[in-house]
Amino acid sequence: MNAKAYLLVSAMFFGLITFGHVLRLVFRIPVQLGIWSVPSWPSVLVVVVGLALCLWAFRLLRAH
Repeated sequence: MNAKAYLLVSAMFFGLITFGHVLRLVFRIPVQLGIWSVPSWPSVLVVVVGLALCLWAFRLLRAH
């Protein structure tokens, strides 16, 4: 796999993960792991980090 394809796949992957967590936050979708109810703050963290990684990959792709 060449660098451009890798960057595109990475950007799309991080974008989809980020989008899923944004949807969870907007629609207040509950997440249950066993007996533990997952709070919303991990999704906020994933949105911030995932968006940064997605934008970074697209920026590298454009510069490549």
